[in-house]
Amino acid sequence: MKPKHDHGEKRVVPQHSHSNSATRWRKSSRCETNTCLEISRSNGLLWLRNSTQPGITVSCTAVEWESFRDALIRGDFDDLEVEGTP
Repeated sequence: MKPKHDHGEKRVVPQHSHSNSATRWRKSSRCETNTCLEISRSNGLLWLRNSTQPGITVSCTAVEWESFRDALIRGDFDDLEVEGTP
């Protein structure tokens, strides 16, 4: 399955379609459990996955990632906190 690149459409693909044994997944040094968001760079895109479901990935461009990261830093998603988390 190839990722679709239509604007506004999420690109969700099985891990094997973009990954190989050389793919290096990274997670935050603050992650103290096995339930973490991981990120990798491959095929000119940034890939995100949940460490508990490594076969499901979502990709984004560097521009999309920077926009999302900036929104996190600004606190744009602070109202979405999950109950019971700090």
